[in-house]
Amino acid sequence: MAEKRPPLILVNGSPRGLNSNTRVLLEALGRGLTHANRVFEVFYLQKPSDRTRLLENFHHYDTILWAFPMYTDAMPGNVKAFWEDLTDTMPNQTGKTFSYMVQMGFPEASQANMLVAYLHWFSKHLGATHGGVLVRGGVEGIQIQPHWMKKKVFAYLKTAGYNLGHDNGFDAELLRKIATPYRLNWWVRMFLTLLKYFGLVNFYWTQQLKRNQVFSKRFDTPYLP
Repeated sequence: MAEKRPPLILVNGSPRGLNSNTRVLLEALGRGLTHANRVFEVFYLQKPSDRTRLLENFHHYDTILWAFPMYTDAMPGNVKAFWEDLTDTMPNQTGKTFSYMVQMGFPEASQANMLVAYLHWFSKHLGATHGGVLVRGGVEGIQIQPHWMKKKVFAYLKTAGYNLGHDNGFDAELLRKIATPYRLNWWVRMFLTLLKYFGLVNFYWTQQLKRNQVFSKRFDTPYLP
């Protein structure tokens, strides 16, 4: 009888946890894993119990997808802290496959170039096989978007999940499609400039500021002398 394969591990590194946009994307990708008949388990680094259980049992897993938002051109602090604990206890990850999902509010995937380069290095540094980096921009606000606006990217993510479950990695051409736009066209930039003039570009953020009753303080500079 063949040895039972360990589950593919999806690590949600968003500080927002269950309320995160990362969770929304992982659910779409998970549908592809299910279609590929691949058993998977989701861990939330924001939850201390999940963090501890993942670290203690990490040696049992061979395929891991690290998913998180990009904050200031890097991973969130809780992801970096977990990686430091992981490399302290298990510095050699030979035999494992690391893949990554990076999502961000910036519309241009090129914003993540420095982070993507680091993730390539990180896999190599630990001796893990690099399964690729899935980058998706313009994700902030996806939870309030109508279904038709995210139908296409959800279909791509389902296919990416199928590829991950079947091949332990991502297809390069599909990653390129998901990362579109890599850079905004000149006419899009002009259109956004026009929207900014009418105050429409910051609609979502304005809504958040007003909801938290801090809209009047949006230009405060408390740390300047």
